[in-house]
Amino acid sequence: MRVAAASITFTGPITITGTRELVVFSQTDIVVATGAVLDASSHGGTVGAAADDMACSAGGVGSTSGIGGTGGPGGSFGTQGGDGAPGGSSNVAGSTATAPAAVALTEVRGGCPGYAGGGGTMGISGSGGHGGGAVYLLAPGSITVGGAINASGDGGRPASNTDGGGGGGGSGGLIVLDATNVAVSGILLATGGGGGGANASNTASPGDPPSLSSPTTAAAGGTGEASVGGHGGDGATTAAGQPGQAGFVGFTYTTGGGGGGGGAGHIRIYGTPNVNGIVVPGAQ
Repeated sequence: MRVAAASITFTGPITITGTRELVVFSQTDIVVATGAVLDASSHGGTVGAAADDMACSAGGVGSTSGIGGTGGPGGSFGTQGGDGAPGGSSNVAGSTATAPAAVALTEVRGGCPGYAGGGGTMGISGSGGHGGGAVYLLAPGSITVGGAINASGDGGRPASNTDGGGGGGGSGGLIVLDATNVAVSGILLATGGGGGGANASNTASPGDPPSLSSPTTAAAGGTGEASVGGHGGDGATTAAGQPGQAGFVGFTYTTGGGGGGGGAGHIRIYGTPNVNGIVVPGAQ
């Protein structure tokens, strides 16, 4: 999506979806007013603008033969996602699913999805969360953000049947502010979603997406079933996403591993910055 005008002010909440990134160009200034939200995040079935870029690396899952499904790794972008945890059966642990490496920023693009968990013996795992979207604001004068810009990733889904692994959380996306002067008194957020919980008997929960109401708090991983299925890892705020928790291996039946948390995205500020608000992860 492309938006161009002499001067641009956003005054209310706007949800930005679709396969193209949001690029806003003003001939003078851009204002995201207090109370306004440019929401290019992925959450609750909504996929942020240009999320899940085709350049994202493929993740992998561990063996599921005779053991609980491995959790899916979290998506990697600005930082690496968390590894998917092994499932287990009869006191035997499965293998770990390693998240792809972090990705250098070379173009305007969205974040990377988390990856599905292993199916275990039942073949039904949790899907990965979508990555965050991409927002690029460009003005020759000033950019002022008193509201919020959100390009965070979604949480991974829980396994939907016995012994499946949880899905990995999606990574944060991209926010770029490019102007002579850039003032941020509001919130810039591009963090990862939590990994999904794993099952032993179908009561696991999904990972959380990041929240603008608590932007410095990592998105929580989903809960594994009854402390037997593995919990999902927390999403990343500044460092790498947290790995999922392994499925319990002390029982004779199989248990799945938790999904890894999504990695953080990228935030870039070009020009003279005046930042008194909250920027997570920190701008580079």
